[in-house]
Order: sequence, then structure tokens, then C-alpha cells
Amino acid sequence: MDDSAFHVSPSSSSPAADPSDVEYLDIQAASESSGNNSGSQGSVDSLEVGMGSPMSVGSIPSYHGTPDHIHDGPNFPPANPVEADGFNWTRFLKLIGAIVVVCAFVLLIALIFTKTRKKEDLMPRTDEDCMIRISVSKNGKSDYRTISEAVDASPSHSPFRICILIAAGEYDEKVVVGRFKSNLTLIGEGSQKTTITSNSTLPLKVIGVTATLSISGTAFMARDLTVLNSAQHGVAVESWSDYSVFFRVILKGVNTTLIAGGGNQFYRSCLFYGKSYLVVGNADSFFQKCDFYSEISHSDETAVFLGQSRNSLNFQTGFLIHQCGFYAPGVPTDHSKVFLGSALGDYALIVVMQSYLDAPVARYFENTPPLIDSSFVTFGNSGRGSTIERESSVVHPLGLEAAEARYSLRTFIGGIDWIPDDVDHDMDLAR
Repeated sequence: MDDSAFHVSPSSSSPAADPSDVEYLDIQAASESSGNNSGSQGSVDSLEVGMGSPMSVGSIPSYHGTPDHIHDGPNFPPANPVEADGFNWTRFLKLIGAIVVVCAFVLLIALIFTKTRKKEDLMPRTDEDCMIRISVSKNGKSDYRTISEAVDASPSHSPFRICILIAAGEYDEKVVVGRFKSNLTLIGEGSQKTTITSNSTLPLKVIGVTATLSISGTAFMARDLTVLNSAQHGVAVESWSDYSVFFRVILKGVNTTLIAGGGNQFYRSCLFYGKSYLVVGNADSFFQKCDFYSEISHSDETAVFLGQSRNSLNFQTGFLIHQCGFYAPGVPTDHSKVFLGSALGDYALIVVMQSYLDAPVARYFENTPPLIDSSFVTFGNSGRGSTIERESSVVHPLGLEAAEARYSLRTFIGGIDWIPDDVDHDMDLAR
């Protein structure tokens, strides 16, 4: 190596070199020497770098190949410095923290679900497709304490189904479902558990306003409950609701039980209790697999199950009875004052098909008022009462084909178009 590269002439006119400059030059020269002479061997014995400090420089070792940054690079500290005997405590603590957070979240959800279930367990269950659910219970653990409050709070003119879920208990109130309350459903916990009752009574001429449950809104539905009126001249239900459905409902009145005022109405698996004129009105009412019980107890009492009041042939209305039962358990079998129906209008229509008539049923019609063009149609009935003498002028026995063509659930009220799928129903007559 040429020593002149490190020699500074004292006679030079340039300023004296700073010691740090000398150190820099020594390192640069060593690097250039190593790069230009790949065969030279040596080592850097010591580098004492500092302002004005001496520097002992040996030869720089040459390096063949690509630098290994993993082995030759800086020795950085590990990513997880908290280690002991090969165990990663940092990762362990993070895992414990995550488990605690998940457990707390699950516990919170469980508490919310438990409170919700406590409230919902009071409520009945249904497969009805309810867009809005309103709960009612007497203990206050629901949306409302009375059915009337829930009805009033429900939206008017609703295009979708609104369900009022009524917990078990006896609700002493008159419930009015106005004509603006459409698509409303009352659902109880069971006909033996949920009861709507009142003792409302007024003179007979205004009997319509004495009902425990009064309905005029379209597409009303009631299921799994009991409606009772204990007043002498009161009725359990008055319905003017078109496309209404009663399913597994018990209706009880002292005398009259149901006023079927108008519209298409379907009753399935219902029980009717009263003394006389259990059902009256001029609706298109279809009763399927229902039972009617007259509760008269003296031989001098007259019992009439059905009173139909059509006054014009322009109205295609009537009471249709399919696979139902008529009973008068409190009177002797030879009692002669039990009638299936009565014409309350000049053009009354009552059809009884494939039903059971108990022994005390003595005749089909009570002939008052005078029958102008009333009809009593029968088909396939059974029981001792079905052998009663037919009044030839008004009773018209039909065969299966004629009865099914005119008076089935499918043909008479078009039930296939509006009766919900989760309500049991038979569109055609039994064969």
C-alpha cells in the first residue's frame, strides 16, 4: 500500500488537517484497498472512533457472496420479549384476555335472553304470520294489562297481520274491534286458560251493544280463548267482520251466544253454549266441526239452535253447518221443543250436512215467523235426531254431488282464498 495516500506534507500551504479528517481518510483508504485487491487478507484489529482519537487500522476482510442479513445483521430483540424457559407469556395473557371478553359477552346475551324469555313465556305460541306482536297479561310483565288497551294501540287500516297475544287469566272487559282495525288477531293461551268476560246487558232491542266482544274490522281472527257474557240479555260475540275466522274458541251466553251480523265468517272447532237462539244473524257463516249445546233444563222451555234472518233473495247469505254436533243434555229425549233452526227472515237459509243430531232434537224448524221462501237443506246427518219428521215444504234433502257443488266451504264462501293455512279446514265434504 502506498504510504503517500496517508502522508500530509508539513510544508503544504493548505491549512492543517483536522484529526477527524485523518481518521475518515484512513477508513476510506482501507475500504478502497479492500475493494481493489480482492486477494488481500487482513482484519480490522481495533477502531477507536472519537474526536481526535487515534485509529489503529489493519486490513479489511474481503467477503465473497451475498450478505446474510439474518446472521450478519443487527441482533434485534425478539418480537415477544416476555419469555421464560421457552414459554410465551405474552401470547398466553392475550389468550386469557380474549377468553374473558368472550365469556362476558356470552353472559350478557344470556341475561338479555333470560329476561326476554320470562316475558315471552307468559305469551301463547302460534304459527300465525304476525308482522306486529302486542302482549297482554294481568301481571304487568307485558305491553298492556287489558285487551282493549292493546286493540286501541294497534295500527289502523293495517295491510298485514297484527297479533295480540293474551296470557292466561280472566279479563273482565268489553272489547270493541272497530271497523278501522283490520287484520287483527286475538290469540289466547288456550280456550280453558284465557277468558274474556263481561256482564253487559241492555234491553233486547239494542242487543248489539251488549256483546263482550264486538267486531267490525275486516279479516279479524280469534283463536284459543273463551268469550263469555253472563248477563241475561247479553251476547258473547257480535261480528260484522268480513273474512273473519274463529278457531278453537268457546262462546258462552245465557241465551243468545253469537250475532253473526254480516260478511263471510268461518268457525272451526268452536263450542257454543246458550239456552236458545245460540246463533242469529244474516252473515255468510260456515261452521265446521263445531258443537252446539242448549242449556235448557225444563221440559216447558223451548230451545232453538240457529236463527237465520235473510229477508231478500238478493242476499246470498245463510248458515252452513258441516260435521257439527247439536246437543241438549239437560232435557229428556222425548222433549218436543228443541229445534235446529228458525226462520227469522222470510228467505232464511240453513244447511246442515254430515252432522250429529242428539236425541232431544225434535224438529228442524220452529215455524215462526211464517215461512215464505225459507229453506232448510240437509245431507248425510246422523244421530237419533236425524230421523225426525221432515217438514216437506221447507226441508230439502240433497245428494253428495248437489250438496258439494253448492254448499261446500270451497264453493259457498270461497274459503280457499282467505282462510289461513294454519287454521284447520276441509274445503270439500267428506266422502
